[in-house]
Amino acid sequence: DAEHQTSDVNNLRRLLADHFSTNRHHVTNPAGKKDAAEFLNDTFHSFGLHTWQWSFTAEHQYTGTNIFGMWPGRNTGTALDRPICVTADLDTDKYHPGRDDNGSGI
Repeated sequence: DAEHQTSDVNNLRRLLADHFSTNRHHVTNPAGKKDAAEFLNDTFHSFGLHTWQWSFTAEHQYTGTNIFGMWPGRNTGTALDRPICVTADLDTDKYHPGRDDNGSGI
């Protein structure tokens, strides 16, 4: 449960190496991209975030999907609400893992 989950630098390094060391390009590794999306969605849920995905269209009519997670604030639904949002962008170029870029959004 979210109250008992902790992280440290070594855990973050393992997470990035284990799940984001291969490219996640829609042409060269669509399965890796799908696996990364499922992992991020599950991880966000495990920390109690409300999650959703949204699609976008980029150059050359490529359609991608990003993951969005939010911890509601204490004052949900009011002007005093201060939610915390976390995003993950899943795509990489064809030949690089992109974990420095994408890992920074976790």
